[in-house]
Amino acid sequence: MNRDRGKYRGKRKNNGEMVYGYYIHTDFADYIVPSKYVVNWKVFIEVIPETVGESTGLKDKNGVDLDWWEGDLIKEGQTIKEITLIDGCFWLQWMLHPTRKTPLYECKAWAEHLTKVGNIHEESCVNKT
Repeated sequence: MNRDRGKYRGKRKNNGEMVYGYYIHTDFADYIVPSKYVVNWKVFIEVIPETVGESTGLKDKNGVDLDWWEGDLIKEGQTIKEITLIDGCFWLQWMLHPTRKTPLYECKAWAEHLTKVGNIHEESCVNKT
């Protein structure tokens, strides 16, 4: 569940692993502080800024966290869509037709028909779109 991982994720600059926690942007670098270290703010993990994404916080009809993040790729039938954040709202945006998009909150009703297939920062997923 996202509760214990914080609200953001990003790829570590030193090894490319995805880390979860709270996001800090400075003039010099971008960091994720893992949730378990927030108490004393001693662990800052430098991340690649382009890979930082926010949790959607979206839950299915049973209240279970979908674990969907900005930058995730969602498959509906044969169509791949990307979760984007535009003007403070999450959208499902078609990969092949970027002008076509659906507000993510509307997807809650049919979330069981959608499948997360990866994210835009995974080489294997980007090559499939």
